[in-house]
Amino acid sequence: MIIYKCDIFAYAIVLFPIFNLIGGWTGYYDEVIGLISLFYVIVLLIRKGLEKEDRKIFLILCAVTCIGLISNFLSKLTNNAMAVAVDILWLWKMYACFIAFRYIASNRYYGKRINYVLIKYAKFIIVTCFLMSLIGQVVDIGVTGKIEFGNIKSFLFFWNNAIQTGWLLFGAVVILAFSGISEKKFRRYLILAIIPMLLTCSSLVLCWVFAALYLFWMLNEDKLFKKRYLLFLALGVVIFTSADISTYILSESVRMTMLKYGAITANTYFPFGSGFATYGSEMAARYYSPLYIKYGWEHLWALGRGGKFLNDNFYASIIGQFGWIGFGLYLLILLCLLNLFNSRDFNKRERATTIATVITIAVVMIGSASAKSMMGVFMFAILGLASSKSEWENNDEEEFQI
Repeated sequence: MIIYKCDIFAYAIVLFPIFNLIGGWTGYYDEVIGLISLFYVIVLLIRKGLEKEDRKIFLILCAVTCIGLISNFLSKLTNNAMAVAVDILWLWKMYACFIAFRYIASNRYYGKRINYVLIKYAKFIIVTCFLMSLIGQVVDIGVTGKIEFGNIKSFLFFWNNAIQTGWLLFGAVVILAFSGISEKKFRRYLILAIIPMLLTCSSLVLCWVFAALYLFWMLNEDKLFKKRYLLFLALGVVIFTSADISTYILSESVRMTMLKYGAITANTYFPFGSGFATYGSEMAARYYSPLYIKYGWEHLWALGRGGKFLNDNFYASIIGQFGWIGFGLYLLILLCLLNLFNSRDFNKRERATTIATVITIAVVMIGSASAKSMMGVFMFAILGLASSKSEWENNDEEEFQI
């Protein structure tokens, strides 16, 4: 087996799920890759190597970062420079990885080789998860959780998390969608992937399944995604997440409390929010933000010091820390991603899987911070590779041999 220098980029993606499973010090892998990617993107910007879409994302993130720093200066809620710096990295790491891997794969040779290596990895992931999800229903091998919907055990993989499992499978499907395998083979693997997705019993994972299947039905090779489709997709998402909406949004749940007080924080520190490391982020939780004391959360089991839900709502942290202007700018970034994949450069299966993924990312951010987790960054890296497809398309698995 010959390993080429550019294979390191493929293996860098493979390591995300492995290190997520191992944990410990390897849990910082996404921050390390994010920081390296950020430096790479800055170099590209200086050399005027970024395309228009990527410059737009970069400049919007710069604007949000400036808003956060101005907010820190005005609110004076924290003087911990390290906490602010780490929060800035967490804001950037997803999109830095997206842009970095997008440009790495834009090299025709690198793109083809990375894609070739990842095809085998994606097939292995899908087949393994399919088998484990079925075996786990009858034998306890450590991949299932509590019983849902009658006698079905939720498939949570070895890390015991449904949406993390979803990112793993979404990524594998996107890789195969952009590979040169035949339509028949792709559909076969898609069905194999959907089965463990359904067995996660997660409404967020079901959102991807619904969005992808709807887009497969609605789109054709020459038909682009219309904004009006979002209305039907939104209706479907509401139906699939009705239980979660009732539990987490319409009730006095922890996530609803975070969203509610995120809005209160944005209004209190209008127009720019409270600043980095002050609300809803890992650093705000680690150093227990003065806002949490002000809101009387110290003695609440879920929101007190050491509470595990203090950084579990992505949009809440964006709204609270950067205000309504920052939140609007952040939504604009997601729209940029949607527009990027809604192009005639991509065929139906490529558009359907990537647009479904971007929509799922936006939905997940409503009640979870999983999009900026290890596997969330993994997903953004794969989307980056996929977005450069036009540079190495027509890569047939059987034809391409290095």
